[in-house]
Amino acid sequence: MRFRKYLEIIKFQEKSQFQYLGNNIVWSFDRLGFVLGVILIYVFSKGGNLGETIQYIAISNVIYNLAYSWPNIDISSNIFDGKFSSDLLVPIPIYRKYFLIYIGKNIFGYFLATLPSMLILIVFSWKFFTFQFSILNLIFSIPLILIGYWIYFSLSFIVGLLTFWVIKADATQELFYTIRSFFRGDLYNLTIPALYFSGILYQPFAFTGHHIYMIFVGKYDPVQILWTYFGAIFWAIVLYFISKFILKLGLKKYESVGL
Repeated sequence: MRFRKYLEIIKFQEKSQFQYLGNNIVWSFDRLGFVLGVILIYVFSKGGNLGETIQYIAISNVIYNLAYSWPNIDISSNIFDGKFSSDLLVPIPIYRKYFLIYIGKNIFGYFLATLPSMLILIVFSWKFFTFQFSILNLIFSIPLILIGYWIYFSLSFIVGLLTFWVIKADATQELFYTIRSFFRGDLYNLTIPALYFSGILYQPFAFTGHHIYMIFVGKYDPVQILWTYFGAIFWAIVLYFISKFILKLGLKKYESVGL
């Protein structure tokens, strides 16, 4: 019965997300134009290893756009609009509820909406790819994508919870998106800044993009893959408990003051 209740939350997103599918497709092409523009800059500048650079940018953005959305907007808007009270009446933990909504939106909304533009990106970049596709590497990358789901949700959830203390969280969310793009390595290979600061490879955003790419193209050996899994699981657990702690503080403020 409990599993069916959880499944209904995910399935509900199928109906709601298909209503906005056209709008989401238009949005996804905006992202495509941005990424292609960056690639063209590298093409015309003819700097560095062109094939490797374009391969990294293209595959990283395909992974990101097909796998991750923006769950912090949901809880942030509900807190700001005063609709968060209804969340307190649902017999499911708030963190779990929004995580299920996040999964549903990705499956029925952002994945389907982004697929056309990402196919165009792959076709455009294909001739620059230098790696040999491997089913085994794809299989090894899937667990990290799934753990990355959990990491990225917790990070976004924490940003959304800041609305308990910030009147309007739009600026905070935009800052989060900027930080995310920089530390995920959407537009450059994280191994470049890692030459000067290796710690950038161990922060949580890297496990939602950079390390997935490195496994997918066969850059990591089995030992490195295993340590990457451990690092991702560590961040997933830590961020989960941080999310729960901030939610607890936010609920105290919400219940004592009201929004």
